Amino acid sequence: MKKLNFVLFLLAVVTFIGIQACSEEPGIGGNGHIHGTVVEHHEDAGGDHHEGLANATVHIWYGKADATGDPDDQTTTDISGGFEFENLNKGDYFLHAEYEDDHEGVLELKEGTARVVIETKSQEVEVEIEVE
Repeated sequence: MKKLNFVLFLLAVVTFIGIQACSEEPGIGGNGHIHGTVVEHHEDAGGDHHEGLANATVHIWYGKADATGDPDDQTTTDISGGFEFENLNKGDYFLHAEYEDDHEGVLELKEGTARVVIETKSQEVEVEIEVE
């Protein structure tokens, strides 16, 4: 009888863990990774250029296709415009970048967005967000 109770207990634990693993929602807790660059497009005599923007703010919404409500997290870009969000579950993510450009003493807010889908538990997604 003790063996039967132990086996039933183990079966219940394994079932519970399996249900939890299948019901993951977008957000922190997985091995997914979003990294990218916030850029500004420039045209000059040398052609088209994308310049990485330092100190841009990147907001992320978990499980959303747009910027509804408050963001779930945010980060600031490094000196070359790079950013990353780590340890994400699979699912939909919405990114919004904003950059304050000081153009001859006048601050101009530039913005850009991207929608990202992590399709597997450990997928790494690279994205470029162009601000205008």
